[in-house]
Amino acid sequence: MVIAPAYEDVESFTEGLASAEIDNKDGYIDKTGTVVIPATFDDSNPFSEGLAAVEVKGRWGFIDKGGNFVIEPRFDRANGFSGGFASVEIGGRWFFVDKTGKFLGSK
Repeated sequence: MVIAPAYEDVESFTEGLASAEIDNKDGYIDKTGTVVIPATFDDSNPFSEGLAAVEVKGRWGFIDKGGNFVIEPRFDRANGFSGGFASVEIGGRWFFVDKTGKFLGSK
């Protein structure tokens, strides 16, 4: 056994980290089972292109591998990055944002 069963749920590892549920909150662990981003999120997605979408109080934003928000939670839903962009939902409509949170096509 590599990681002792200490979590309610653990997702697959991507970019060296896996989302892990602890006391009904999500955080991220490394491949040794060490918590590297504390479990403070209501929901979480895997890391892609160095960022992960996380939910806080019903809003989604993106964190880096240090657990710092790069894009503050302001979306109804968010998917991972691919090719430098992520799809996000606001008010039932889907858009693309770059890694700064700027909408594709906006100036």
